[in-house]
Amino acid sequence: MTEHNKAAVVFDWTAFRAWLELPSSDGQTKNGAAIEPFATGFQPGADEAGWLTEAALNAVREATVGDGIDVWSTGQGVGNVYVWTVTDPEGGQSGICGEVIVDGVPLSLGKLDDDELVQPGDTMIPGWEAAEQVLNTLADQVNAVVVAFRKATAPDYEAFGELSVADIRTALTALTALFTGDADLLEPAQVEVTERVAAMWQRYQMAGTDAEVVEAEIVDNDVADV
Repeated sequence: MTEHNKAAVVFDWTAFRAWLELPSSDGQTKNGAAIEPFATGFQPGADEAGWLTEAALNAVREATVGDGIDVWSTGQGVGNVYVWTVTDPEGGQSGICGEVIVDGVPLSLGKLDDDELVQPGDTMIPGWEAAEQVLNTLADQVNAVVVAFRKATAPDYEAFGELSVADIRTALTALTALFTGDADLLEPAQVEVTERVAAMWQRYQMAGTDAEVVEAEIVDNDVADV
């Protein structure tokens, strides 16, 4: 998997355009022509952006160009991104809801309306161009949710931001063992994390955190089945 800074997910639009020109699995057509939503026109405002997002994400999730350059890639601790097309029961716009797995925790992406996924307009555009828009928007949403989550679950200074939720849990377990006099029972992995946290604390000499509320609700089964 390609490393792209420390973003939760990266949609590489240049790789996407190159991938569209590569031969598809049938060996007869290019990827851009083989995937129907990419090969046909897309009309903004027709309540189709949610379906396009599902199809586009499924198409690029494992897509690579050249020597392992990913079209869609995820960062450390970030699992799959899932999306579902939804309609507004109160007559609003259709769109998508979704979730991303971060450090083993499922986080809701909230709801993105059609007009947020594809810029409104009266002119039909190529399907691949609309797909590029929805994937860019989806990546931005995922990254915003992950940043908020990690701010709320890690001390609010740079070095501690490198700790995953699993690291923090391990450190807290080790702290409990030290407090109860069971430090001799710590496993090597627990000692390593504890020493790393202690070194960070000594370096920065900062206490407390400024946690923020994560504006994301866990997607329940009813929503996921839409």
